[in-house]
Amino acid sequence: MSDYWYKLYAGTRPPRRLFELVTVDVATEIYPLIQYTLGQTVFDQGNVKCLSGQYKATTIDELMRFVQWARVHKLRYTPIFRDCPDFALALAGKFPQTDWYGSPVGMINVMQGGQWHVMDIAFAYPNAENQTLALHIIEPQDGVIVPTARVAGQPIDLILMP
Repeated sequence: MSDYWYKLYAGTRPPRRLFELVTVDVATEIYPLIQYTLGQTVFDQGNVKCLSGQYKATTIDELMRFVQWARVHKLRYTPIFRDCPDFALALAGKFPQTDWYGSPVGMINVMQGGQWHVMDIAFAYPNAENQTLALHIIEPQDGVIVPTARVAGQPIDLILMP
């Protein structure tokens, strides 16, 4: 392991989940939420790919604790070689490497400012009391939630949920 990677992850463990995961169904919960939030056009073009029939959702605070732990946003940006697709893939790929597997986190490729930009898409509850599933966009290069309004109405090339 290079010194860079060792320093980034040495002695760390994924955060324990404080909220019990809730199984969510793709056909009845995820697809309608994508359609409602991002529009029917995404489905008409066949750009939504969910590779599992169910996922395990948590709260957005829990999800963001994991995002901060994963520290993908701490990686050095290198044009072409370590850019937005690499950051999005690295963050989405962290979940199955831990006991957070089954989390509804994937990638979304959206047109922004005339260029395609890959971010992460996640489905989570607002909090433990509110069990209304919501769609969230995470900018993996910054480790922050992006308002869905920034993505809604923009051309979307692909939504991939592993």
